[in-house]
Amino acid sequence: MSDSKQLVQRVGVFSSGLLKRPLTQAQKRYIQQQVLLYNSPDVDKSELVMRLALDVTESFTEAFMAKPEYPLQIKQEDPFDLHGMLSEIIMKPVGKDDMIRIRKPREITQDLRWGQDQYNLKGGFTRESLLAVKGIFTPENNHKKAYLTLDSSVAEFLEGNTKLRWDYISTLTETPTSTNSTSKIRDVVEIRIYSMVVNKFNSPMQRSTILIEEFAAQAFVAPNGRRFHTVGLLNDLDIPTDIRARAASVAAVGFAPDVTMHDKYELLSGFRFNEGRFKFAQPITTFDSITISVGDPFEKVPIRKYIINNCTFESINYRPFLFSFGVFVMNCNEDHYIPWTIPTPGQVYSLKISGFTTDQPVADARLIEYINTMEFTHGEVTDDQRITIIPQSVRQPGDGPLTNQFINFDMPNTLVGNPSTFTVRFDGYRIITNIEFTYIDPDS
Repeated sequence: MSDSKQLVQRVGVFSSGLLKRPLTQAQKRYIQQQVLLYNSPDVDKSELVMRLALDVTESFTEAFMAKPEYPLQIKQEDPFDLHGMLSEIIMKPVGKDDMIRIRKPREITQDLRWGQDQYNLKGGFTRESLLAVKGIFTPENNHKKAYLTLDSSVAEFLEGNTKLRWDYISTLTETPTSTNSTSKIRDVVEIRIYSMVVNKFNSPMQRSTILIEEFAAQAFVAPNGRRFHTVGLLNDLDIPTDIRARAASVAAVGFAPDVTMHDKYELLSGFRFNEGRFKFAQPITTFDSITISVGDPFEKVPIRKYIINNCTFESINYRPFLFSFGVFVMNCNEDHYIPWTIPTPGQVYSLKISGFTTDQPVADARLIEYINTMEFTHGEVTDDQRITIIPQSVRQPGDGPLTNQFINFDMPNTLVGNPSTFTVRFDGYRIITNIEFTYIDPDS
């Protein structure tokens, strides 16, 4: 397609859009005539298209089109506000009987019988108006990207652990449940939720859905009403890794898999799932929190906590004898959401305790140190809140990969003082979620 034909086509499309109706053959011929008259190497093509489209559109709405035998004399001195004019065109409905008058600085003598028209296209645009026009036709040039990391170790768990919430703060100031960015994210036009790893859950479809609750007004809606922004494939991290790596020793106790892989699904947002992207029909203007929920894909599933505070010991019994392990009965004092009922009784393969002491810290020093430093690798879920720990099935501090039976004949059997509350950390349950935001640059 020649340069002139491309210009005629571009002017015609723009003019037709302004008129809200197709052009007649006479109008198309008039546009072709104007392009031939004013297409010059020293005139920017985009400027030429814009100015010609505006001029011919106004000409098509003038009364002289009904009486072409009369020349038209127009003289206007008003300043030309292209940005305001285009905003009015976009925002205000236009009907056949309610055409927007387009005003611009020119002094024109036109005779449509002979196609005579003399005016200068140069100098009609300012830098600001050109940037505004550029933003209308290529809005992606006004977009910026920002990134947030959501860490379940500082999340607020809501509604039976089916929702994880973080406060959104646009400064680097931290709070106990915050996520931060260095500048304010607003007028969001697109999000991308990267692949994340969560505890396993039942899903015959082997699919998951993820929803950002604050943006639920613009989302997909499943037949049962579940809203979601992205769909992911359940990628089982146990396959094909050797999950018995931590028990590969004759001195090992029981079955202690690699907790970084065991009982985990990666919610895989690959190319088949639009790379985890969702585009909004209208920009999300502002938000002050981020709340995530995961579906199976139609029902929300509970996410296990990485950290539980205010746990207590109901009993402590350490037996320093071979094959007679004793038990520590721990109460989380809240639901831990680790399955325990038949046929899938829960097992815990990494449990670390911190902050434990008693009101007799000197007399109980040996047990206090043992409890606060060891990684307990054999725990059985008793009910929704309790976990029974086998205290001799441990992994000692350091880089060693094996779970061993640790026997200390000098260890006291139980405590002298009254135990305190403590914090439990479940290695492997921590979730890191990364979200990419595309938003409109406020300075564009």
